[in-house]
Order: sequence, then structure tokens, then C-alpha cells
Amino acid sequence: QNVIQVLKSLSAVVMSRGEGCLNVNPDKLLDVIKLTVKKLDQSSDIREKAQCARILTSFLTGLSTVEVTVEMDWVRELVLVLKKLITTHLAPDDSQDVLGLVCALVNTVGPQILSPQVSRGDEFLRAVVGRVAIEVYMQLDNIHDCNASQRYPVLDKVYKLLSSVVQFLAEVGDQVDSNTIILIYRKLVEISDIIMAFLFSVASQEIPFPKHHIVVLISVRTLAAMLTEITEEVTPRMLELLPFFNLLCQNDLVMDRENTAPPALAIKFMEADTCIESCNIAESEDARFDPNLGSEHHEMDTSSSELPGVSSPIAENCNHVDPSQNTVDSFGRLTVSATDTHEADKDTFKMPPASSSSLTAAVLLHTEEQQRDNDTVNKNDILQDKENTLSQSSDISLSEKSIKNFRVYQASVYSLKTKPRSASSRKVSFVEEMLTVNDQVESEQWKPTPDDVLGYLLPVYMHLLDNPTVLDVMERCGTFETIVAFLKTSLSRLIDNESSGYPESSTINAMSVIELVYTNYPLAASNLDCFKELFEFSILTLLKLLIQPHPPALVCLKLLEVTLATYSIQMRGDTETPSLTRIKASLCPLFSAAIKYLSYFYEIRQHQGCQVFSLHIRKEFRDIWPLAEKSWTQCVAGLGQLVKSPEFQDALVASQMLPEFMSYLVSLDDSSASSRAVRQVIKSMFSLIESAAVGSAALRRLIFAHGGQVIARKFQLKKLERCLESFSKTA
Repeated sequence: QNVIQVLKSLSAVVMSRGEGCLNVNPDKLLDVIKLTVKKLDQSSDIREKAQCARILTSFLTGLSTVEVTVEMDWVRELVLVLKKLITTHLAPDDSQDVLGLVCALVNTVGPQILSPQVSRGDEFLRAVVGRVAIEVYMQLDNIHDCNASQRYPVLDKVYKLLSSVVQFLAEVGDQVDSNTIILIYRKLVEISDIIMAFLFSVASQEIPFPKHHIVVLISVRTLAAMLTEITEEVTPRMLELLPFFNLLCQNDLVMDRENTAPPALAIKFMEADTCIESCNIAESEDARFDPNLGSEHHEMDTSSSELPGVSSPIAENCNHVDPSQNTVDSFGRLTVSATDTHEADKDTFKMPPASSSSLTAAVLLHTEEQQRDNDTVNKNDILQDKENTLSQSSDISLSEKSIKNFRVYQASVYSLKTKPRSASSRKVSFVEEMLTVNDQVESEQWKPTPDDVLGYLLPVYMHLLDNPTVLDVMERCGTFETIVAFLKTSLSRLIDNESSGYPESSTINAMSVIELVYTNYPLAASNLDCFKELFEFSILTLLKLLIQPHPPALVCLKLLEVTLATYSIQMRGDTETPSLTRIKASLCPLFSAAIKYLSYFYEIRQHQGCQVFSLHIRKEFRDIWPLAEKSWTQCVAGLGQLVKSPEFQDALVASQMLPEFMSYLVSLDDSSASSRAVRQVIKSMFSLIESAAVGSAALRRLIFAHGGQVIARKFQLKKLERCLESFSKTA
């Protein structure tokens, strides 16, 4: 038992301050972890096993510089031990400790520990997914504003584990038995249905819960990661959630922060009692001295219809909804055909009201205490004084540091009341304080913004937009306006040489959604006013970005790709659109900058003393070329679609892109000997040269003058050869 206590103290220090504070050799620390794994395996006491699991979780959570890999013997041994424990029927708390250790191990080592090769079979993976499904249901069941902050840390860990499982299956699912994949897929669909049922209950106000609460946002994040991998067809519930998703992405929403009033009042009344007792006294005083409340109204009930005109402090806290967050109107404007599936969902997964049996019992106990207090005059006088103090300090505002210090104090007081006083004169031990502080930091480590939520949802939008119904719902609920506003903000910051503040992937995915709508639904895209505004904005923005010294390559390529595709669609028809009329003066400079930028990705070198040329991807783009290759190819193909544009013809004739590249092609004997990246560049340029020769007399003359016929015969470009033969006869 002494060994366990020492390990507990060490793990608490590592978790709160990192392994660097121990100033020991990393191998020594790993030996301590191995010892804990051995204790976990050999112990016959289930309580000791749960304690060892918590210790290992603390160790793994605190590691930052020590590398832990799946090849280590103790990691594989720990996986086998967890395989036994997670398939054993344990008490809820012990089972949660084991699952917490699985979360920490996956977060530290990676999801590859779930592979059949490491765990010696598929049982561990199936058991983890099944246990995650149970935990997600238990954490979301009967959740409300008053208990969400307590459930958030566990729910966040389980959600991250769930996302890792989905990512693992997407990458190496072929290594898992097909029957196991089917079972896991069904369980993942069940989990996604649970999360969607919770989100729909929040959106439709079936449960009193803030719509921008962090629990809602991490649920959306996890659901988005799952839908892109397990969704085969759009369900009615997904359609119903789209307006709610768009509401969460609005930048005018204020992110939910923990209410500081109860801690402030508790500090004001700080005596020998804990914060929880002080808060309960303050709430019971409100109920006792409120003239609108009778003794029969002390029971908590979140339903305003059952208590007309009556509101308790707890009910107000649970039911408070910002008017700007109301989604009833959004849902009312959107009509989606519902099926009997929804009724079945309501029967299988219900979100009970915020009150529970445990809370009701607690309130009844407060009621009995109040009745006994009413028999004592002195108690009434004291409570009256406290009520006056409460009314005078209702606007107390404390800093986060003060609240954190108070929580450390709260833990120390609770420890003194429940444990024997030690010989030491300290009020709280170092380990207990570190545990309290670390738990506070862990619960506040992620501060989501509406743009973060949009970043998680963009891949889902791309995945679902193959369905025309999804397009209709997104158009009616204003999703495209939200995406366009995000793009304008992100690109404007890039123009000002500032960091956009958003991941490049979010900006690129937002442009991919726009491109997908233009490609699959051009008529709908042409009718969206926000798309028209974005087109003009993109033309001006792109020109400013391309002339910068070092613009972000991936963002610029994607923006150029989308802009060229949009311009090509705008050119269709006999009449010129108002947008094209307004931007006509900017087209020629834009095309010149685009041609120069695309040709900058490669360089053509001439060997000394001979007419032999070689082509290479520039050094500064070699690392990102695997990511940029597709967009670069699409941009060159987009240029080929614009050969009938007079502005583009003038820009291409004036540039050195075609003459330089054709000189390289004339000297090239065999393109198959080049690297794959170079072969892709050559293939794209072949397409551009052929399109230019067919579409424009001026470009045809340019190509003919720089050895176009030689290139056509050498590389068997039949289309180019026929075009140039006809030109040579008429020239």
C-alpha cells in the first residue's frame, strides 16, 4: 500500500507539472511506469487495480518529452491487461477508470494500439467501441446546464478516443476482420444516432441547455468526424440538424463561460463550510425570502408550464436561453419530411428534464432544514442578514485567478473535514493542490469559437452536398452566407500580411464547398447573392495575394482554382453578367499574375555547353508539392478553359510560359524517365498547349513558331498535330 501511495504522489506531480520537474533519467521514469503496469496486472484487489489505472492515466497524461511507442514491451503488456479489464464486468466508477486509461494510452501512443497485431485479436477493439457507446449514452443521458461542467472532462476524453477509433478504422480498416468491421460500424452508427438525438433535443429546446455550451460544441466536433467516415446516405435527422449547425457557426454568439456568481457569493460568505454548502444556503435563502414562492414550490422543476410565473434560481440558471440563440424560428422556417424513424428515436433515446431523483432528494432535504430553521428566531435573523448581504453583492465579479485560488481552498477545506488532520501544519498537501489545479486547467484547455465549429463541419458539408436536398436546406438556412463571411474574413487578413488566425485547411475546405456547389449545381450557385459577392471579392483578393512576395501557396492555389472555375461558368451564355462588367478591368492583370505564379512552381535549367534542358520542382515547394499538386493541375486545366477570353489570350501571349516550356519539350527525348511530379507537370502543360492551339489563332501562331509540330510528333499529340497542320497550310 505504501508503494501505491508513492506512485500516486509521483503521478500527480508528473500530471500537473510534467516529468521535467522530477529531474530524473527518462529511463528511470519508464521503470516506475513499468512497475505500475506490473502492479495493475498482478493485483487481485479490484479497488487497487482501479487505483493503478488512475495512476497510469496521470503518468501518461503528464508525459511531454519522453517518447512512448507501441514497440515498447510494457505498452504491449498494458494493452493485454486492459483487454482483460475492459471485457470484465466492473462497477461504473472502476469501469470509467479503465476507460480513462485507454483514452490516455491512445492519446499518448496512438490508435495503433487498437490493431489486432498488438492486442492479439479483435476483441479489444470491439470492447473499446462498445464501452465508448455506453459511456457516451451515460454522459449525455439526463444532462443539463447544472451538471454539464462535471461531465465535460469525461465526455471530452471519450469523444477524443472515439475520433481516434474512427480515424484508425479509416486508415487501416482492411487489417481488421470483415465481421468485426460490420459490428463496429453498426455500433458507431448507434453512437452517432445518440449524439444526434442529444443535439436535436438541444436545438428543439426539448431539454433546457445552452446551445453554445462547450458540451454541445465538442459533440458537434465528434459527430462531424464520424459522419465523414460512416455516412452512406443522408438521414432526415441530419437534415433537421443543418440549421442548428449553422447557428453554432454565427460569430455573433458569445461562447459559454462558467458562471462566476456562485463562487463569488460563496467567497463572500466564506466560513468553515465548503463552497457547495454555501451555494446551497444562498439558493435556499433566495427561495425562502422570495414572496412569490410558497412552501409547495421548493421542488425543482424545469418546466415553466407547470409553474406559471414562478422561477427559482436553479431553474433560471438551467433554463436561461439567450434570445439571439433561439432556433425555434429557424426550425419553423425549414420544413423537412419526417419519417417514423423519429418516433422510434424518441422512444429509444429520451432526454429527461433537468431535474433528477438525486437533485429532488437534495431539495427536499433543504426544505426540511428550512422548516426547522423557521422555528428558531435567531436563525431567521442570521439568514435575514445574509440575504441583505446577498442582495448587496449580486454583481460581484471575480477574475479567473481568484476563482482558481478559491477552488484550491475549497479542496483543502473539504480534505480537512473528511480526513484526519496530519502532523504537518500545512492546510493542504502539495499533491492535492496540484490535482485540483490540473483538473481546472484540463477542463478549460479548449476554447472553441464559431469558426472552429465551422472548420469541423466543412468536410461534412462536402460529404453531404451530393444530395440535392442538402443543398436546398443549406440554402434556406443561410449556411452559404456563413461560409462566404468566413472566407472574406480569412482572405482579408491574408491580404494585410496577417496570419488569418484559422487553419489553412479550414479556408481551403470552405473554398472547396463553394467550388462543389458551382460544379454540381451551377444554376443554384448563380442565384445566390453571396456567391456573386464572393466572386468579385475573390478576383480582387487573388490579384493582391499573387503579387505578394511569399503568399500562402496552398490557399492561393485553391483560391485560383475556384476563381478560374467560377469565371468559366460566368462566361457561359451570350449576355455578360453585371459581375463580369464590374471586374473587367482587373482580368488582364489577374491572368498575367496567375500565369506567372503557376510557372514559378517549377524551374527549367539549361545545361552548360548544350541545348539540353531539365525541369525541377522548385526547392521551396518540394515539401508541399504532394498537397499542392492536385490544385496546381486543376489551375492549369482552368486556364485551358479560358482560351476564348480576349483578356486571357493577351496575358498568355505576353508571358514566357509557353515559349520556355516548349523549348524544354523540344529538347526532351523521353518523359517517362522523369520523376512522377515532373511527369504530372508535363501532362498538364500538354493539355494547356492543345487547348490554346485549338481555341485562339494568336496562340496557335505562337505555338507553331516554337516547335509545336515537332512536339506533337514526338509525344504523339494527335489533336495538336492536326490543328497545326491545318494552320501551316493556311499560313
